[in-house]
Amino acid sequence: MSHPATEKPPAKAPCAPVMPPLPQRKHQSAGFCGCPARMHDIAGCRIIFETVEDLLIFRNSLHNANFNHKRRGADNEERWNYLVNPKSDGYRGIHEVYEYDVRSEGGKTWNGLNVEIQFRTYAQHAWSTAVEVAGLLTMNKPKFGQGSQELINQFRFASELIARQYEGSVSCLPDLTIQEVKDGFNDCEQKTRIVGLFRSVNTKVVDIDFKKNNVLVFPYVKMEDENQSVLEVHPYDNVFRAIERYNALEEKMSNVADVVLVRADSFDNMRVTFRNYFADTTDFVSMIEEALAE
Repeated sequence: MSHPATEKPPAKAPCAPVMPPLPQRKHQSAGFCGCPARMHDIAGCRIIFETVEDLLIFRNSLHNANFNHKRRGADNEERWNYLVNPKSDGYRGIHEVYEYDVRSEGGKTWNGLNVEIQFRTYAQHAWSTAVEVAGLLTMNKPKFGQGSQELINQFRFASELIARQYEGSVSCLPDLTIQEVKDGFNDCEQKTRIVGLFRSVNTKVVDIDFKKNNVLVFPYVKMEDENQSVLEVHPYDNVFRAIERYNALEEKMSNVADVVLVRADSFDNMRVTFRNYFADTTDFVSMIEEALAE
């Protein structure tokens, strides 16, 4: 089995990698918080696999692991299984929520925190990244079904293309022929030009003094600056200093920027796992071009 692209929530540590915003959160940015008094409802971890088979093997091993964390909805295996039941917008992957439960003195503070784990393949992650980046670079929010209907439909066609081409599966448009899927995608592209925009955008992040704890700040774009993307990275060796910085920036910039605190072992690991914040849609564009050419 290939190695996941990011870490699992550590069993005896007070923090875990976090993921981009979830609509049910109290705040629009990441649910990673530095003190119990300000603890958000959810922390998160995203694990990315080469294949669906690898994903399912790892998920099964997690279900049989020896720990006290309680898996919510364990009585309904398919509750958040969007591989078996893709969302209508084309989202595919599996989500699970665990209630954090450890016995160590250092970890008890975090007991009761809900930790959401997202399981995805690289192909599914490429699609999700493109949806996130489209929301960051344009005035649309296809992730939440808001904005241009053509853009929303285009990502539905894209999900179907990727599922069939790379995973031998189907997504949210299983009844369409492959030619109908291709034609639908191309018709939408004529109106949205989103693939053309993806090709032209390249967020440049250079000379980063990488640390394991990093606060990412991605300002929301204005209408007149729709094609611009500027990412700030604030690296810290000390997780608690990073938490302080995250809390301050989240409070100050919640209406003007996405603020996320992430942990990763390397810059490449962070860039792959949180590629939406680096406006990196390279894999998505390549996959779509190959699928259309078949």
